[in-house]
Amino acid sequence: MRILIEEYQYSVTDEKRRNDLKVILQELGGFENLERKVSVNCVGYYYSTQLKDCVFILPKVLIMDMVTMERYLS
Repeated sequence: MRILIEEYQYSVTDEKRRNDLKVILQELGGFENLERKVSVNCVGYYYSTQLKDCVFILPKVLIMDMVTMERYLS
């Protein structure tokens, strides 16, 4: 299972991550900026036939909510 966060800037310097991101970007139409970072501007999930695995793209609001929740859980 691959999990990505919407609009998060992923670096493509890691070899394994680079190959996965390249496949996902081709399938979803993401983009790469000049700093060699990529992001995906959608949420949802799908099965990647090239990766032979599920790809989940979670909304960025989950990160913000988790930070807020941790404040109340501690």
